[in-house]
Amino acid sequence: MNLAHYFSEKGIKVTGVYRRKPPAGKGPALEIPRNDALNIRSFVDKNDIASADIVFITTVDSAIAESFRKLAGAGLLAENQVICHCSGAITSDVFMEGSARRGGRGAMKFKKASLHPAQSFTRIPLDMRSLELTAFVAEGDSGAISALKDLMKDLPNPFYTIDKSLKPVYHAACTLANNYTVVLHILASGLLERAGFSKKDGVRILAPMLAELSAGAFNAETFTGLLTGPVRRGDEETVKKQLKAVKLAAPGIYPLFAILTGKCREIVRKM
Repeated sequence: MNLAHYFSEKGIKVTGVYRRKPPAGKGPALEIPRNDALNIRSFVDKNDIASADIVFITTVDSAIAESFRKLAGAGLLAENQVICHCSGAITSDVFMEGSARRGGRGAMKFKKASLHPAQSFTRIPLDMRSLELTAFVAEGDSGAISALKDLMKDLPNPFYTIDKSLKPVYHAACTLANNYTVVLHILASGLLERAGFSKKDGVRILAPMLAELSAGAFNAETFTGLLTGPVRRGDEETVKKQLKAVKLAAPGIYPLFAILTGKCREIVRKM
């Protein structure tokens, strides 16, 4: 619902939204309550799907192909309609898996694409400001890409296209920057526990640094300028003390800490 809310807030007509399972006690499957405030409605007639310019399939990755086949097989999609998923990991080729057939009429033709919002949806709903800052990365057929460019042209979001063969590298970069940053903060919190702080205190200590880092990133042309600390200052004595302390307090993460220290040195040398 995040994207539906966002598009509607920005003046893009959202024909409706389907869910495979409705909220508890909210009527039949594939239907959600009408949202008059955002002008988003549930489908009364499922054939209304075919009237949409673009159909977004926003299921988990493993269900995209099956959802597409079922929609097409039930005759709910229109010939040459733009079909788009929002996975960052897989490409629009997923729509080629199996045959998308309508009754006995044979295979249908669609304009296929993927549009990935480069964002971590840790909060539902995500606030509008966060979505306004989110970059969208697309790949797919030329006709589908043209439709997505037209959809995004009046929105404040950065919009990029990518060669589908490079999408795994792109998604790995997103994972490294997002999930593995969380992992690093979990490990850092563990070190703080060994220094006598509680888990809650660890969050209080580390969260402001993460927030300042994020704020600084919006005004930076590259990330190298955000480096601070003893390696950046060339304070090797402090670096050696840190390495020794981590090796004693948390030997399990020492190899990672040493590797990151070495990478930081390499980056600083090139600055």
